[in-house]
Amino acid sequence: MQYGVFPTSVGTAPSSGGSFIISGTAFTTASTITPLNTFKFTLIAGGGGGGGFAATGASSSGGGAGGGGILFITGLTASTAYTISIGSAGSGGIATTPGNAGSGGNTTLTIGATIYTANGGSGSPGGSTNVNGGSGGTTTNCTINIKGQNGMGSDNANPLSGGAGGSSPFGFGLGGAALGSGGVGLTGSGYGAGGGGAHGSGNAGGAGTQGCILVEWW
Repeated sequence: MQYGVFPTSVGTAPSSGGSFIISGTAFTTASTITPLNTFKFTLIAGGGGGGGFAATGASSSGGGAGGGGILFITGLTASTAYTISIGSAGSGGIATTPGNAGSGGNTTLTIGATIYTANGGSGSPGGSTNVNGGSGGTTTNCTINIKGQNGMGSDNANPLSGGAGGSSPFGFGLGGAALGSGGVGLTGSGYGAGGGGAHGSGNAGGAGTQGCILVEWW
């Protein structure tokens, strides 16, 4: 054996790459992969909206963030389409009573007979005080399952502030602030965050943000 000399044939290394998906209904694997490749799918669901129409001198709570899941899988074949769904953003509560907000949509990946799901965050109730914020979404069938952050509840003791929306897992999105101009709840930023709750009668809550899928392979 000659030390310092690399072998001339060690086989073909799998290709590597990545894809960030925010729309569409399918993910198609690259033509260069083999079943030896390892795939990592990160699923983020849509965030729930913040509540609207807080009573005079009161505030509404924030929406919950979407759940996040990480899936590791091998054995996928080249140039194969797998079904996906990107979670939609939850709508903010409207500026009339009760002003309840919409929940975020689920983000899913279907491989064979298994559906991997990150569930959307719940929209928060509107026109209420001293209530919990919307619940963060959960995940199912993933290798790592992380619940989305709950939205903050409203606070009668501090009536100038509505509840902030929950921030999504892995730092993908920040929840909407508790109070915007004129008492309107602010929309979340990034992906999977909850919207902020409104303050004061006749104000709308902030919307959540949509989900996404990050795909990496090596």
